[in-house]
Amino acid sequence: ATLLLAQMGAHVIKVEPPGMGDYLRLLPPHGPDGMNPIFTALNRGKQSIVVDLNDAAGQRILRELAKRADVLVESFRPGVLDRFGVGLELLRHDNPRLITCSLAVYAADSPL
Repeated sequence: ATLLLAQMGAHVIKVEPPGMGDYLRLLPPHGPDGMNPIFTALNRGKQSIVVDLNDAAGQRILRELAKRADVLVESFRPGVLDRFGVGLELLRHDNPRLITCSLAVYAADSPL
């Protein structure tokens, strides 16, 4: 979804956790740049920022990004953003025009 937005000209900022970032980046096979070519293809045209959502400063950064955003696409399990203190309701309260899209792998009522 975000690749399509980037291809259509949107300014896409990918928020990654500290450490290795997106796990796909490090999976083999590795291209000449040391990254997985699939990661490179799926993330072309995007900016990337490291944000630690376990930290209050990281939570503030995400809230500030969301205040200026038109769209937020997230792929956490249901409830994870709430546990970090940056749930979608809070982000929409900060920015009433924010469009949110959840691409969770598991359904909201899944035991996983």
